Amino acid sequence: MRFFKDFLKNRGPRVITCPETEEGAAVRIDALHAARTGAVRLTDCTRWPERAGCAEMCVPQIAESPHGCLVQAIAADWYLCKSCATCGRPIGPISWHEAPPAVLKDDGTTAEWKDIPLQNLPAIFRTST
Repeated sequence: MRFFKDFLKNRGPRVITCPETEEGAAVRIDALHAARTGAVRLTDCTRWPERAGCAEMCVPQIAESPHGCLVQAIAADWYLCKSCATCGRPIGPISWHEAPPAVLKDDGTTAEWKDIPLQNLPAIFRTST
């Protein structure tokens, strides 16, 4: 049972700040390895393949806040207490499958989550409503 719980805990894309560039990067944890061994290692990073084989100095960020760097958690926190930019209604809990949220960008256009590169989330959140 613990294996399954640890596997689920380590699934999903995360957004971290790359220690090398100080910019956002999207990463994925090797959830099977983490569930088996308790050790976190990456299986994917938006800085790869160019920087593949890096020292993965971002892993401590994940260890410090395993839930806080999950994309869905970051988005849910950002939308908390916000209202729809179009109709003004409170957004409330996010229903990712039925009505996924979007962002209103500075240029007046909207962007759905599937169209936003995950590593760009920190910048999008700074400049969008």
